[in-house]
This record gives sequence, structure tokens and C-alpha cells, in this order.
Amino acid sequence: MLRRYNKVKDLETKIAQLEAKCQASEQLADEQHLLLEKALSDAADLAQKVHDERQVVSNFIQSQGMLDAVRQDLARSATEIAEEQHTLETFLTSFHDMSTLLQSCLTTLIELAARSDEVLGVMEKLNTSSTDIEAFVSQISSISDQTNLLALNAAIEAARAGEQGRGFAVVAGEVRELASRSSEASEQIANLTAQTRQHTAQVYQGVSHSQEQTQRIAQTAEQVQGSVTQLAQLSSSMARAVSLVSASTFVQTVKLDHIIWKADVYKTIRGELKKTADDFASHTQCRLGKWFYQGDGNKLYAHLSAFRNLEQPHKQVHEAGKQALQCIHDKDSARMLKQLDIMESASSKVVDMLNQLEVEIKNSVEKKH
Repeated sequence: MLRRYNKVKDLETKIAQLEAKCQASEQLADEQHLLLEKALSDAADLAQKVHDERQVVSNFIQSQGMLDAVRQDLARSATEIAEEQHTLETFLTSFHDMSTLLQSCLTTLIELAARSDEVLGVMEKLNTSSTDIEAFVSQISSISDQTNLLALNAAIEAARAGEQGRGFAVVAGEVRELASRSSEASEQIANLTAQTRQHTAQVYQGVSHSQEQTQRIAQTAEQVQGSVTQLAQLSSSMARAVSLVSASTFVQTVKLDHIIWKADVYKTIRGELKKTADDFASHTQCRLGKWFYQGDGNKLYAHLSAFRNLEQPHKQVHEAGKQALQCIHDKDSARMLKQLDIMESASSKVVDMLNQLEVEIKNSVEKKH
């Protein structure tokens, strides 16, 4: 009886232990269920976030088309501004040439005015000389009249003297004839002197009028030169502004080119573009490369430090991007990620150099103008 009682107790104990284990198992199961529900909820949240991120990335990639349109518009604007800059610089050169020509004309007019002053001085001296000649001729005429009168008196006296005065009468006649010829010559000289004075007065008046006109033309030319100089200064300021805008617009354009090029690399990696590494331009074929090696960049800014420091990182961006695309073909994701890191690091340097180049171009333009 006691043995049966002990067995019952053992069974009760084991049942209690089993019940405790069942309760612990149920509690553990409940906890595991809660953990599973939480894991499922977290997984659903993560899936939603991934979906949202994919949608954001997809929207961003779609917006690249709009960004590319903006880039094209900006590139056209940069080309138009560069053309306007060339036209303005041509006008500026013409203004400088015109200013030089006007300065030469003004110098010539001033010299003519000075020579006119000299001619007027000579004409005044000639007029004074004509007056002196007239006074001298007047004296000669007076002497001739007196000589003629004396000869007449001598002839009268010789007639009174008869035969003895005949020789003296001949001399007196010769003297009268000489006096008459002197009088005629004096009269002719007086007429010529009067005509000379008249002509001199006319020439003096003409030269004086020409001098006044020359002075007025010189004043007008000086005013025109002042206006041309102001226009040249204004054109120079405009050329400086256009040059700065042109450089800035181009730099912003190539920055967009840079972004679009990298975005196309990522779109190709994601499978959204059907391109290969060979489809992507090299660092010498893109807009920046052509400007750097063949265009105005090499002609105008090769002396700037930022320009020289731009070459290596720009080359590295293109090489690393194309190698990353090649890694997709080779199915080497680890090397692809490394090349993308190299591309992004070099890209940062390119943007820094472009910003520095824009500042150096501005300083260079300001020194030039």
C-alpha cells in the first residue's frame, strides 16, 4: 500500500514537472512567436524601406533626363555667350583702332592750326612790309615831283640864258624825263603794292577762316574721341562681364556633364541603360576634355594652376568609371565597388579644381581688363 502511494507521489511529481515544462515551453513558444512577429514586422518595414528607396532612386534617375535637358540648355547658352564675347571683343578692337585714328587726326589738326598761326603771322608781316613799301614809294613819288619841278625851273632858267643855257636845258630835260619815269614806276609800284595788300588781305581772311574751321574740327574730333574712349571703356567693362559669365557658364555646364556621366555609369550598373564601357567617352572626348586639350581652355588658361591640376583627376574619373563597368561584365563586384570609390574620390577633386579654376579665371580677366 505504501509502495503504491509512493508511486502515485512520484507520478504526481513527474506530472507537475511536465506541466511546468509545458508551461515553460508554451511561454518560450509565445516569446518566440512574438519575436517572429517582430522579425516579420521588421522585415516588412525593411522591405517597404527598400521599396521606397528603390522608388526614390528610380525617380532620381528619371529626373536625370530633366537634368540633361538643363545641361543642354546651359551648354547652348555658354556657346552663345562665347560668340557674343567674341563679337564684343571685335567691337572693342574697332573702338581702340578708331580712337587711335581720331588721335592721329586730332594731332594733324592741331599741327595745321599751329601752321595756320604761323602763316597768319607771315601774312601780317607781309602786310606790314607792304605798308612800308607804300610809304617808301610815296617818298619816291614826292621826290620825283620835286625833281620834276626843279627840272622845270632849270629849263625856264636855261631858256632865259639863251645860247649859254642850251646845254643846261638838255640836262634839265633829261632830269624831267627821269623824274617822269620815276613817277610812273612809283605809281606802278604803288598799284602793285595795293594789289598785293588786297590779295594778302584776302589770303589772310581765307587762312583765318580755315584756322577757325580747323579749330572747330579739332574740338569736334576731341569730343568724338572722348565719346569713343567712353564707349571703349564701357565695351571693356561689358567684355569683362561677358567673359566672366561665359567662363562661369561653361564651368557649370561641365559640372553637369560630370554628374550626368557618373549617373549614366550607375544606371548602366543597375541595368537601366544598355551600354558598355566602350560607349562612354574618354577624358579627351568629353566636352571638358575637348575644351582642355583642343579648345579655348588650352589657348587661354593653360598658365593657371587649377587648369593644370585638373587633368589628372579628370582622367582618373573616366578611367575608373569605365573599369567599374568592365567589372560588371567580368562579374567582379568587389573590384567594381573599389573602382567606384576611386571614381567618386577623383570626382570630388575635379569639382574642387573647377571651382578653383573659375576663381582664377575671374582674377585673370579682371587683371586683363
